[in-house]
Amino acid sequence: DTAWMLTRSVETVWLRMERQADKAQKVASALAAHPRVSRLVFPGYYSSETSSAARDVKTELWERQCSGTGSMISIVVRPNTRKAAFTVLNGMKIAHLAVSLGSTETLVEHPRSMTHSDMTEEDLDACGIEEGMLRISIGLESSKDIAKDLLSALDMIQDE
Repeated sequence: DTAWMLTRSVETVWLRMERQADKAQKVASALAAHPRVSRLVFPGYYSSETSSAARDVKTELWERQCSGTGSMISIVVRPNTRKAAFTVLNGMKIAHLAVSLGSTETLVEHPRSMTHSDMTEEDLDACGIEEGMLRISIGLESSKDIAKDLLSALDMIQDE
């Protein structure tokens, strides 16, 4: 029973990944323009502040190693605080809080308090895992609905 289910889902994984990557690109573009997003990390997206030399190196590396962007987006919210990040987590209606990312549904986590909580403050800082960082695994829902959900949650952040 389990082997049959696994085989069946593996047959369509390429299609799901292609669709999720396309949706993630659209969501990343929407998030990049929001004033409460201070940093966005997504393959294929570069801010206007990224130098052309750095962009060339990253693009070359990405194109050599990857066939697509994937569906994982990281953002750092403004202000860069746990409280602001948790405001977003609590404000989302579509995305689900989860430690294990990579499902067909949109999932989100706060790495500093979840997957990386056993690291020291110094190691977290050295790795760039900030208090205001969220990791979002884009699912198969409508990209417009996911973006609207995230943007609405970002709008809930209050200045501290």
